[in-house]
Amino acid sequence: MAYKNKTYVAFHYGKAGNFNDGDKHYYHLMDAWSENEKMDFEFYNAHEINRIMSSSLDSTIESSLQERLRNTKLMILLMGQESKNRRWVKWELEQAIAREIPILVVDVTRKSNEINIGLLPDCLFKHRFGYTYYDQGKIQSGMKDWMTRHSSVQMGHHLTY
Repeated sequence: MAYKNKTYVAFHYGKAGNFNDGDKHYYHLMDAWSENEKMDFEFYNAHEINRIMSSSLDSTIESSLQERLRNTKLMILLMGQESKNRRWVKWELEQAIAREIPILVVDVTRKSNEINIGLLPDCLFKHRFGYTYYDQGKIQSGMKDWMTRHSSVQMGHHLTY
């Protein structure tokens, strides 16, 4: 059995080679925060377990993602304009729910504690999740607190950070 100490970040990747397409720039910024010793932001990134090439076969991608998820204690969904409609994001969320991995939703579209229901993936309406907007301090707080509190939240409800 794998030791679950990683944080898995799900996001709409966008087109390979185009840094501004999708939500990958938000993921890369989080990774940079974590690498910067002057910033109080720490997470053990599940993406470091293996590399996935955009040209990989679906079966190879799925196998690699499964390996990451086996080592995951928390999933962060970077919720952008297209996340809910992306095949791999849906698959990752369904896997996290099936594995009972706590999910923290981070809205990258606005700075508000009010959930943008139109962007929330359908599978989360019946599941519990933490919610915040894209802010270093809010994400760090949510990551620390949601791990201990998620099991006390009823299904279909959420906590906001």
